[in-house]
Amino acid sequence: LTASLRELAMLLIVMAFQTAVFSSILYFIERRQPDTDFHSVPSSMWWAIITMTTVGYGDVSPKTWMGKVVGSACAICGVLVIALPVSVVASNFSIFY
Repeated sequence: LTASLRELAMLLIVMAFQTAVFSSILYFIERRQPDTDFHSVPSSMWWAIITMTTVGYGDVSPKTWMGKVVGSACAICGVLVIALPVSVVASNFSIFY
């Protein structure tokens, strides 16, 4: 685990950046909708984290077509960002153990 510390730190930094970017964009797109689930940037951050990690509870979702495009991009970026360091961690695990 200590051999992969740099990769894991980079994963957390990139995920935090993506969370801030996607949640802010989605909040400003969806905020004028009367039936929106995104009442603040922090509530949008919850959605972004759940979407990027592919948990997807389904409790909140974008209503506008632009919000759905941002949601799709968020999910794709999340999967790609998580997949890259996982392969390095698995490789380091096989080397050391």
